[in-house]
Amino acid sequence: KALRKADVDVTMLAKTSHHLFQPLLYQVAAGALAPSDCAAPLRPALKKGSNTSFLMTEVTDVDAERRQVVLDRGDRLDYDSLIVACGAQTSYFGHDEWKDVSCGLKTLADAVDLRKRFYGAFEEAERTDDPAARAEWLTFVVIGGGPTGVEVAGELAITAESMKRQFRGIDPGDARVILLDAGDRVVSAFSERLSGKVAQQLAELGVTVREGARATAIDARGVTIEVGDATERIDTRTVIWAAGVHAVPLTGALARATGASTDRGGRIEVNPD
Repeated sequence: KALRKADVDVTMLAKTSHHLFQPLLYQVAAGALAPSDCAAPLRPALKKGSNTSFLMTEVTDVDAERRQVVLDRGDRLDYDSLIVACGAQTSYFGHDEWKDVSCGLKTLADAVDLRKRFYGAFEEAERTDDPAARAEWLTFVVIGGGPTGVEVAGELAITAESMKRQFRGIDPGDARVILLDAGDRVVSAFSERLSGKVAQQLAELGVTVREGARATAIDARGVTIEVGDATERIDTRTVIWAAGVHAVPLTGALARATGASTDRGGRIEVNPD
């Protein structure tokens, strides 16, 4: 949009035809917002730029020597200047099999899937007469005490409390939301005082915060954690993974093409400018 009146030709490439505002995904997952509230279509936003075109595609590689990007169907686009802003993806710390038994929160599809599973869990709890199965359905485990984990845990606890008197066989207020973090405090990127305030407010909402708890196994019926030298099992049908991010594969391709160095998270190290 800033280049709209410049003497340049701009081509935007993206995997989706919408811009996603990720900080609001947790509210979509809890049903507080509609998906359209955090996903804005790209083409209407760019329509006033007569020098701008858009392609919904995935860039798979970069040929820095020829100044070309390689697209998912093998075709190539020439460029004079290349701006890469492709974001991050969920990291499971080497346990990619956990992706199939947990809910991520990085895409619109992730948020809609979590919303379906969250509300569906109460319906399943309503249908069963088995107390153990009911407890599993009414237990929600969030792994990762960063901003995403804190936000989604708090919102799920608020939503569960708001559903009181909507069921006859269960009390949604009995739902347990457990936030697990391997560190010694939640939102550790902020000050200790703020971390303490966040933990206190989560507790007031009914969230059980377990710090120093590292997930070692996840399956369709629960999570195994290590706390110090002890091993515990939490039975649950819903696990939300909010523990880590890693650069997308294109970032690695770009680093190889340009000789740039990367950090542990796969991010390209940049110059002071």
